[in-house]
Amino acid sequence: MTGANWRIDHQCPQCGGPITLEETDRFFTCDYCRVRLHITSEGPFRYRLSPKQDLSELFHVPYWRFKGTAFAVAGTKIQHCLLDHTRIALSLRTLPFSLGVRPQALPLRFAAGDVSGGFTNPVLPLADVISGMEKQFEGLGVEAFSSDSPVKAYVGETASIIYAPFQIKGQTLQDAITPGRSYPMPPSLEELILSRNGDKSWSPQFLPALCPYCGWDLNGERDSCVFICNNCGRAWTPAPDGFKPVRLGAVPALNADATYIPFWRIKPVAHGIQLESYADLVRTANLPRVVQPQWESSPLAFWMPAFKITPQFFLRLGGLFTISPPEPIVYDDVKPRTLYPVTLPLVEAAKGLKLFFASLTVTKRHVVERLPHITIAPAESELILIPFVCRGNEFIYREHHVAIQKAALSHGRNF
Repeated sequence: MTGANWRIDHQCPQCGGPITLEETDRFFTCDYCRVRLHITSEGPFRYRLSPKQDLSELFHVPYWRFKGTAFAVAGTKIQHCLLDHTRIALSLRTLPFSLGVRPQALPLRFAAGDVSGGFTNPVLPLADVISGMEKQFEGLGVEAFSSDSPVKAYVGETASIIYAPFQIKGQTLQDAITPGRSYPMPPSLEELILSRNGDKSWSPQFLPALCPYCGWDLNGERDSCVFICNNCGRAWTPAPDGFKPVRLGAVPALNADATYIPFWRIKPVAHGIQLESYADLVRTANLPRVVQPQWESSPLAFWMPAFKITPQFFLRLGGLFTISPPEPIVYDDVKPRTLYPVTLPLVEAAKGLKLFFASLTVTKRHVVERLPHITIAPAESELILIPFVCRGNEFIYREHHVAIQKAALSHGRNF
């Protein structure tokens, strides 16, 4: 358990046995019935803080929890900043603006089932909360949130809703977690209480971790977001209505003890700039290479880490493999013996495509001014496994002389 993640207490939906999850956990094996389940949800996960004793007339106030890495183009540099904040999701100034450290000190529970008390949906959208955070950090002089930054991106974000319980007593709301704290109840909050949401349709869903193709058990780690079947070699990513296939390939390993580390290979579709071939990238980004004739017909693909890692390594690793793609790639019978887990979903990696392109340009000034008019989105994608050899505190890809520090990987998974 890390200080950055929160503890969630729940019960196994199969046998009812107690389970303890971290906030980033999406896969678990029950210690009692041994069932393997993946947790998914339509929309953000919703949790609640629980009072130590049962109280009547509870009303649960929603708070947005946002956690991730913010990237921004600032002048000719790429700035980054780690974020971990909670903000109230209602337009109420009388209640606490943030949850503080309470969610780290107390276990959370899913806001589901027959929990007593009233709930309400957030009134403030997440985009407004993020905009407010940006203005706050801009006022503090954080470079990643400079007002003149043409591009900002949030990669690896976790957005969830945490409900804080308050007890209704007359015209006041008393904090059900911290005794002695009470707040006046404005008329707008009274209206929300009268329109309380009772169906809790946001309850999490638990998917049996079985391969949809062959029925084999899917293996993964607690924070895995893609699973590879050891029997048929197919890859799957979970969705609220079941597992969806992921195109999977691998670079052959020369060492039997290699650890395969995953990368997203994304073919982009760009508007406002010519980015169709590898030759286009060399010319547009002003890379120190002489354009070869065969590059004109070689489709461009961005390689982005499919795992959470420190911001510096995220850009550096993706840039190295985009400029010099590993070869060859095989697509048949991919059954890695040792696999580093896929912890960064494709949708999160794709959020940083335009900023990632900006990081590749050697002379950024002539590109930065065009960025507001450029859009880059994923057209096709696949998951490619690259073999690294473990040496001391690093994983090394010998063919490109690329090293990944284990400490950087560990830090990325903690955030």
